[in-house]
Amino acid sequence: MVGFLLFLIITINIALLCIIYIVYYKMSNIKYEVNKKMLNIEYKEDLNEEYYKIIDTEFNKFATKNGVICDYKSFSFIAKDDDKFLGIITGNSYYKEVHISDLIILEQYRNKNIGSKLIETVEEYFKNKGFENINLTTYSFQAPDFYKKCGFEIEFIRKSKENPKLNKYFLVKYF
Repeated sequence: MVGFLLFLIITINIALLCIIYIVYYKMSNIKYEVNKKMLNIEYKEDLNEEYYKIIDTEFNKFATKNGVICDYKSFSFIAKDDDKFLGIITGNSYYKEVHISDLIILEQYRNKNIGSKLIETVEEYFKNKGFENINLTTYSFQAPDFYKKCGFEIEFIRKSKENPKLNKYFLVKYF
């Protein structure tokens, strides 16, 4: 009897794994017919370097074709106390703007001006290099007031239909 129950449990688990795989595969691989050919669209969480090179090449080709210089570059500045990580700011520069993607300060080091210093570092680094502005987005529950104290202006707010904590702020600071 124990052997049969074990067999039954294993069979059910295998069946469930098969169902999960099928659902995941169906969700991450979508097929369409386009111009009488099958188009396969895959979901990817992580891209390899080859795809990033294609994106960069095509992005720049299209910009050049339209008389615009892209010069897309990623940046990051890391705040440390000796070798101890305190925080990081990341983003990208392209066209005539600098976009801050992430500003993360470890919780125990917040409210010690580290975030402000990282913002200032980005400003100093990109000042007088031909960029017009620094921009970013943040949510209501994150740091819109902090960025306003750093001199950013609200361009607009996209209001959440369900949760005001998820109102999205679009901010800019001009050089």
